Amino acid sequence: MRRRTAAVVTAAVAASVVAWAPIASASYTFVASWGGSGTGPGQFNQPRGLAVSSSGDVYVADSLNNRVERFAADGTFLGQWGGAGAGDGQFQGPYGVTIGPTGDVFVVDRNNHRVQRFSPSGAFVSTFGSVGAGPGQLSHPSALAIDSSGNVFVADYDNRRIVKFDANGNFLTAWGSQGTGNGQFNLPDGIASDAIGDVYVIDGSNRVQNFSPAGAFVLAWGSAGTADGQFSGTGGIAEDSNGSIFVSDFNGRRIERFSPSGVFAESFGSGGTGPGQFNRPDGIATAPAGDVYVSDLFGQRILRFRKTAGGALPPPVVGQSVNVRTISGVVRIKSRGSRSFVVLTTGGSQIAVGSTVDTLHGRVELTSAASSAGATQTGQFYSGVFVVAQKRARKPVTDLRLSGGKFGGCPRAAAAGGPKRRLWGVATGRFRTLGRFAAAAVRGTTWLTEDRCKGTLVRATKGSLTVRDLVKKRSLVVKAPRSYFAKAKR
Repeated sequence: MRRRTAAVVTAAVAASVVAWAPIASASYTFVASWGGSGTGPGQFNQPRGLAVSSSGDVYVADSLNNRVERFAADGTFLGQWGGAGAGDGQFQGPYGVTIGPTGDVFVVDRNNHRVQRFSPSGAFVSTFGSVGAGPGQLSHPSALAIDSSGNVFVADYDNRRIVKFDANGNFLTAWGSQGTGNGQFNLPDGIASDAIGDVYVIDGSNRVQNFSPAGAFVLAWGSAGTADGQFSGTGGIAEDSNGSIFVSDFNGRRIERFSPSGVFAESFGSGGTGPGQFNRPDGIATAPAGDVYVSDLFGQRILRFRKTAGGALPPPVVGQSVNVRTISGVVRIKSRGSRSFVVLTTGGSQIAVGSTVDTLHGRVELTSAASSAGATQTGQFYSGVFVVAQKRARKPVTDLRLSGGKFGGCPRAAAAGGPKRRLWGVATGRFRTLGRFAAAAVRGTTWLTEDRCKGTLVRATKGSLTVRDLVKKRSLVVKAPRSYFAKAKR
């Protein structure tokens, strides 16, 4: 829910304090790093912004080498483009990089005071912005973010403002001024956009500010210091598909994670040159599968972290059990054969296949077996009630069958087309949500399955789905931001 007025902001923050409890130890563990100082392929001279594509490729703004480098998820070098200059495809200090909805790569060319757009392989597409303080002009821009509609938000560093363009580089609006008050900036140097289009900005005041897509101030959090939720200089900011906000604590040499309302959740990393340590963490990006990538500005490398799934619980068993953990709010579980729900404990639980999970007032992380060889998969689900099902197979699918809702009065209902039950999911792997008239199989996405009197609605807000119309007995692919409505049997 988007927060706008002061009263609503206060209520939202108060609610999130209850719903988003900090955890005792970091849930992100170091996976790998790559790089090194130099000008050769895969080397860096002060890597700054980075972005991860829907396919998992990692793009890095190699600022002093005036180029963008592209890597596979494991750090394998795939290619590069750029060079010093002011021509198309050249750079004078590339600082920020992000991926648009179509897969194109947008790069902040800081000292040329512009944004350049490229194909995923680095072919020049277009450029926009020029030096100045007028509409659509920039002065040493430092970072950028793109929403699901393709709008581009640029942190206009010297002008102390945020400038918004459409996907083609046409100026839309700008907001901000010099200062430390709400909606003001002290040299904005990092920006991110979430699933509903809200914008998060970090600046030299050691804080995060949250704005609506139109630039209306929503809330702020953070201050100078070394305690949880404080910063000693901020480097980069990113948002993941689950709503978490990650901030690089530059001089604190750590990454901090927050709820969308600024409630501290955890931190990971420390100062040093060893595995999982930072010299100075700067750019940060999240992958569709949940991994977190961080550029170590003076360490001349990229570090990769992965969320630990399932905690200390025993591994899930194909066709028998899954692991569940509360992410936020209150999650309830009803075991197979039981008549009553119980609240899921803080540390999570292993539950039997056939159990019912109630996430109407919370968000659950579910880890299930992805193969008979021991591989697992993890997704998050919320705003609905579902029954977990999984058949014994070499590569099993985990089915989440929507439960609850009253459909007996549908023909007489005044709003017969309205929703009766729903479930949101964020996952990759072999998950499938089952409504009355349609099933949606994950292809790496954020999606909604909603049963109505007149049929089942499936909507992809990120990624894509394979949807099975159970009435027409046909399958189709639904890509974000599209929907499909499977009509009920006549």
